[in-house]
Amino acid sequence: MVSHDPSRNGALTTPVNPDVIVLPFPPASLSGHAKGNAHWARSKLTRQWRALAAEATRAAGVVAPPAGDIALHVTFVPPDRRGDRINFPNRCKALFDGLADALGVNDSRFVPQFDFRPPEPPGRVEVRIGEGAPMRRPLVEALLAIAARIPDAGDRKEALLVLRADGHLTDDDTDTLMRAWGLEGA
Repeated sequence: MVSHDPSRNGALTTPVNPDVIVLPFPPASLSGHAKGNAHWARSKLTRQWRALAAEATRAAGVVAPPAGDIALHVTFVPPDRRGDRINFPNRCKALFDGLADALGVNDSRFVPQFDFRPPEPPGRVEVRIGEGAPMRRPLVEALLAIAARIPDAGDRKEALLVLRADGHLTDDDTDTLMRAWGLEGA
């Protein structure tokens, strides 16, 4: 879990559960119908929250699948009982845009599912990307480094299949890497 510690001005804290990105609970001023915010003040706030989400996503090392829908499991834990749950997703547009920026995808691929929990100060939004455990950049980087040392495509494919058989890669991760390396027909 990559989270932001409010006592450290939102600085990233140590990952605990890499499947979950934890972000601060967004203010009501980010909702599309917030009153009293000048356009420029809200656009600055939107940029800040978008950047925060992108940073947290990159730090988590999540890699998007090359095509298709991307499931987002979003859990809202508000800081208090103010606000209504129907508007919580509206506050998160900048966060979803930041996730998309970090993953290098269009946010139209996201298929969100929302869960609402009882309040817990200081509040947070937990985002899990994908149906299962998302593939991590360190794993991808290690496999790419291995691929560079194995010139034969058949040997690379065999190595991936061994890693999958041993439980180190899911079927989806294996398929993603095979597509990325052009090994589908090898």
